Amino acid sequence: MIMDKVSLSKAFSNHYMEFLDEVIKVYPKSVKIRTFRTASSQIKSINPSKLIKMWHKVIGSKYKDQIYSENFDFFKNMDYSSNLKNTKWDSNDIYCFINEMKASWDTLSNDNKKKTAKYLGNLTKMAEMYNTMQ
Repeated sequence: MIMDKVSLSKAFSNHYMEFLDEVIKVYPKSVKIRTFRTASSQIKSINPSKLIKMWHKVIGSKYKDQIYSENFDFFKNMDYSSNLKNTKWDSNDIYCFINEMKASWDTLSNDNKKKTAKYLGNLTKMAEMYNTMQ
C-alpha cells in the first residue's frame, strides 16, 4: 500500500505524540516536557505537516546516520545551542529539556533506551519518506 503525504503526516504526528507521552511517563515531574507536548499538540491541530517537516529539517536530515546506528553517545555529547537558534520554538525550553534528557540518559533502563531508539528511527524514516514524496 502506498501512503499519501496527508496520511503519512497524520501517522507521523500520532507517532510523535505517542513518543512524547512515553517521555512524560519517564519524566512525570518535568513541566518543560509537558509544556513541549502541549505546544506540539497545538501545532498538530493547526498544521499537522509542520511537525514532520520540522523533524526532517532539524533532526532527520542532519542526524539520520547517528539515529539509525543508535549512536547515542553522539547525541549525549553534542551541544545543541546552535541548532536551536533558527527555530520558532522557545529554544531555551527545548535546550533545557534536551539537557535534562542528556543528563539522565545513563540512568534510563535498557527498555526505555530501546523504545527511544525505535521511536527516533521510525520518526526519521517517516520524515524521509514524506520529504521524498511528490
